[in-house]
Amino acid sequence: MLVQPASEGYTIPKGAADGLPSRLIQEKTMSSMSTMSTMSSKSRSLLVGAGVASLLAAGGIATAGTTIDVPGDYPTIQSAIDAAVGGDVVLVAPGVYTESIDFLGKAIVVRSSDGAAATTIDGTGAKASVVTAVSGEGPDTILEGFTITNGIVGTIYEPLPFYTFGGGMYVDQSSPTIVDCIVTENQSGFGGGAYFRESFSEVSGTVFHDNYANTDGGGAQCWGGGVLFTGCTFTLNRAPQSFGGGVHFTRGTPVVVDCVFANNTAATGGGFTWNSFGDGMVVTGCSVTSNVAVTGGGIWVRPGFSDLALSNTEICGNFPDAISGQYEDIGKNVLCTGCQGDINNDGDVNGSDISIMIGYWGFSPIGVPVSADLNNSGVVDAADLSILLANWGVCP
Repeated sequence: MLVQPASEGYTIPKGAADGLPSRLIQEKTMSSMSTMSTMSSKSRSLLVGAGVASLLAAGGIATAGTTIDVPGDYPTIQSAIDAAVGGDVVLVAPGVYTESIDFLGKAIVVRSSDGAAATTIDGTGAKASVVTAVSGEGPDTILEGFTITNGIVGTIYEPLPFYTFGGGMYVDQSSPTIVDCIVTENQSGFGGGAYFRESFSEVSGTVFHDNYANTDGGGAQCWGGGVLFTGCTFTLNRAPQSFGGGVHFTRGTPVVVDCVFANNTAATGGGFTWNSFGDGMVVTGCSVTSNVAVTGGGIWVRPGFSDLALSNTEICGNFPDAISGQYEDIGKNVLCTGCQGDINNDGDVNGSDISIMIGYWGFSPIGVPVSADLNNSGVVDAADLSILLANWGVCP
């Protein structure tokens, strides 16, 4: 285990935290940050500006306005959005809606009545991201309780049409709130599941599973801004040619709280990457396990920067290493050293690991970490057993 604390004495550059949304960290989150007083002034400032929005109360989000039923009042989600005005709720019945949607800058709630497992927005055939927010939407624009899938193109960048962004979701200079969604089986050039550009979105309780990026950010990519992820899960996402299997963070002041990164794959940074430009990132209460990359199996931090503030986070079972790069160790982190096939992280690949693998045999869940899926294929099978046997014995 190698921990390289950041040097002290730096402060937030003027304007670096401007525009952060007003957030309130829940009690569970605060308990995981009891060591906050040991943070550098920079990391502490970023954390104080972040948290879970008070409007994300258990049981839903209270909003005044008219309720528009889909398909009762309008046959599609987009036609209901077209008809809605600020403060309205678009309430969507269970089913598969084959379309793509754009919030059009409206401060409305689009909510499923029965949750993401029963309600799908399917982008099959669409030459766009499945969900788009590019018109200055703020936190009062809310998407809640949908599966977002089959976005295989994303949003095309007009000046360079061979660049595509956000197969499942594209958010540009807007900050909608995303709650309890499942973003799965989407693909794009950058941000297979979702792409956030200069956004301060709050994303909570959302699963990013089995998304693919041709370049960076298999599950998601965040460029600038200060996206807050709370209670999210990133599993089986892939960016095999570049950065960030789970998420690729570039610039800005992102905050990640109580999230899981597992079984993601990338060339660099299997779990997530922090491509810092000196602004600062906070990660606390997270689990980064069973991710695979060429370098930075769990986490990769841009060389020459150490402004990732890491606390109360487990980083175990990643291959070939836990973290590549420097970071600020706030405390209560658990870093495991081992080798591929050492499923229980005891430093030895042996019969105990085979027993664990057999317990997972054939398992292919959505949003559930599977330490025995050594090749991150989505299923525990003979290929994983071969990897385990090839590493039999005491880890080097």
